[in-house]
Amino acid sequence: MVQNSEFMLADAADRLQEDYERDPEKFANVTRDVTFKFRIVDGAVTCEVVETDTDRQDQYQPNFEGPIGGSTLQFDEIRENLLTRAQHSTLDVNDIERQYRDQSLKVGIKHYTDLLEDFDRRLPAPDCQHCGNQMPVHQSNIKSYTTRLGRITVRRNYRYCRGCNFGCYPFDIALGLQHATFTAGADSIISLAIGDISYEAAQRKINDLAGVNIPLSTLKRHAAKIYEELDQMEAEEPDQDGTA
Repeated sequence: MVQNSEFMLADAADRLQEDYERDPEKFANVTRDVTFKFRIVDGAVTCEVVETDTDRQDQYQPNFEGPIGGSTLQFDEIRENLLTRAQHSTLDVNDIERQYRDQSLKVGIKHYTDLLEDFDRRLPAPDCQHCGNQMPVHQSNIKSYTTRLGRITVRRNYRYCRGCNFGCYPFDIALGLQHATFTAGADSIISLAIGDISYEAAQRKINDLAGVNIPLSTLKRHAAKIYEELDQMEAEEPDQDGTA
């Protein structure tokens, strides 16, 4: 356990450095004299960067969502826990599959998020649709999406033309997510699950088949939106005689 803890803390420090290189503005108020506080709570690492040379206690809390300590370590821990349990009782194949699936989704979410944020950073600066000048990065903001892998939170750049008071998120435009919080993959899962069953049953079905946890209230709202879009599509379909 000590070796695992050391590995997790070392990995957390590396993650902190990557986070700083990705978005140094987060550290704008942190001076040279700081204290790094890492803690492991229930297998998760948290970190605070606290100024020690001022009366202010500006703190930076990096985002450590996703597997800390490396995906291989996490799978090794699952394996060891299962083998330990097997000494006292028989293994439950369904439980084994769920644990490995859930951890695989966590790893996938981490890599998926990194991919999307890297994609956003590589997008070229768009031209302002009013004056034609290139729009620089004004700030970066986070947005959460429900995906086929589960819920992810992505930091993307907001581009802004000060002269025209016009801005946009090129990331949202490039991926067709301007007004969406659910990806097409998540929509597909929900559409297949809701059918003629209750929302509670649909929620359990989605979790059982896809490993994705969607809050019941969110599922209800999004299902209503899907039904509304289907009704609109049916209304726009032409009748057999060719009329709308």
